[in-house]
Amino acid sequence: MSKLIIKKYQYKNSKNKTADQKWFGKVATLETIDLDGICDHMVKHGTIYTSDIVVGVVKKFVGCIQEQLLESKKVKLNGLGTFYLSCQSMGVEDPEDFDPRKHISGLRVRFAGDRSKNSAYKKSALMDAAHLTSLSSLGLAIADDETSNSGGGNTGGSDPVVDDQP
Repeated sequence: MSKLIIKKYQYKNSKNKTADQKWFGKVATLETIDLDGICDHMVKHGTIYTSDIVVGVVKKFVGCIQEQLLESKKVKLNGLGTFYLSCQSMGVEDPEDFDPRKHISGLRVRFAGDRSKNSAYKKSALMDAAHLTSLSSLGLAIADDETSNSGGGNTGGSDPVVDDQP
């Protein structure tokens, strides 16, 4: 049985009086699986295709997603979610002065998980399927009892929120 490992951290931000100094949980990441790794995993699930075929199809798929995003399209993978682009933009006083080539400073790929009625990725379905366990109960050598000024950042954490549904 797989286990979703949760580690605890202390939120430290005196500007947020309701959360400051309280302990919260966040998902511990043990490793990152790359494209080849996920393709090898897919092959183990009984596909008739060899790993090289699966890798080729998935690589083409990844390239096609980028192509569609750069054509101002969202890419919805039914049952998984939707990829879309967002941009960082510098503001101007007069709309006539706005030039995307000068005032857009960055693009980011965003992902919104599928929350439709039958999705395996909506919050209730994930909670039902997850087998949660604490990091400390496994005795793993990943730092637990961390402190955080923001509750997240690039470590895969999240701000201390009871319900993060929009």
